[in-house]
Amino acid sequence: ACVARLSDRRPHTHMGPAPTEEVKIVIWDLDDTFWRGTLAEDGQVEPVARNIERVRQLAARGIVSSACSKNDEHAALAALSSMGVRDHFVFVAIGWSPKGAAVVSLLQRAGLRPANALFVDDHPSNRAEVASAAAGVRVLSP
Repeated sequence: ACVARLSDRRPHTHMGPAPTEEVKIVIWDLDDTFWRGTLAEDGQVEPVARNIERVRQLAARGIVSSACSKNDEHAALAALSSMGVRDHFVFVAIGWSPKGAAVVSLLQRAGLRPANALFVDDHPSNRAEVASAAAGVRVLSP
């Protein structure tokens, strides 16, 4: 099994060979992945400039960004707005449900297959859960 890091040139699947399907959506975990800190605990988070720039670069290439995060949706969207990237995040799944089911639902709403998705999360258990629930999705560590 191989888990690539977001900084790697070519991401690999959590299990199996490198996929050939085009990535059309990047699904970000927020706490300690897209930003530093835990919103529900601290109420404040610190932007990660390279992630904000990545979202903008992805959008310029026609790749959409989304969020799958265990947070209060209103607070998380407000934090994304304060960072100037809220409009780049579509089909968000922010709440307290398991991430595997949330990503499956998100992809269904977006009309995309798991093979077209890249999921970025700092927790190995969340990456494994998503990889199991949405077979074919690529998972990365930030």
